[in-house]
Amino acid sequence: MKHLLSQFLFFGAVVCSAQVNVSGGFGAVISDIKGTPVVSNRNAEIDGSPFLTDTWLTGDITLKNSAKVSGIATRLNLATNELHIMKTENGVNSEIIVQKGSIDAVTIFEPSVSGLIARNFRIGFPSVDGFDENTFYEVVVSGQASLVKNLRKKVIEEKPFNSAVATKKFVEYENYYIFTGGKMIRYKKGKEFVLQILADKKAEIESFLAEKKLKCRSENDCVKVLEYYNSIID
Repeated sequence: MKHLLSQFLFFGAVVCSAQVNVSGGFGAVISDIKGTPVVSNRNAEIDGSPFLTDTWLTGDITLKNSAKVSGIATRLNLATNELHIMKTENGVNSEIIVQKGSIDAVTIFEPSVSGLIARNFRIGFPSVDGFDENTFYEVVVSGQASLVKNLRKKVIEEKPFNSAVATKKFVEYENYYIFTGGKMIRYKKGKEFVLQILADKKAEIESFLAEKKLKCRSENDCVKVLEYYNSIID
């Protein structure tokens, strides 16, 4: 099982640029990706960024037909739940918003002090808490019981002290879910929740939690217990 790290130290390295060389895997090319051009900057008066990172990063996209397109310049908009890509045709760069429902997943490669971190975002999970099947989730643990993270940004308005002018800024929020048995279950901190969800291996999980002294109140603890569960499941 693969744990995709969500905490990283970004040191300003640029993985790709608008002139990224795009190649298609399994017969797919960038022109197979459907979308609409970005025509204006709607966030000019809002502090911060709606994107996972403002920097264009290299991404590999899996289409609905399982074909893959690699090496694309990507940015994931957490405010609109939209994937942006940079297309270069006839020497002209154009920013495109990928059509919802036209892809299955995108892996975005972020630089860290230890090298590139592959962050896998998928759609197609069941609707839950107002999020539909086109919502991107970051897959933290994959298996019989998967841990996925919903990242989103919202605009909040603040009025500084002694100021008559309100300012707007993007604020990031996150929710964790366990996907198992075809259902999305919002994660609740604590051992009791984990034991309830993984009840078919309750005795083994209890022993593992005691041995590793896990409280299941952090992402790291949840990752460890789910990876263990997936390793012993029939």
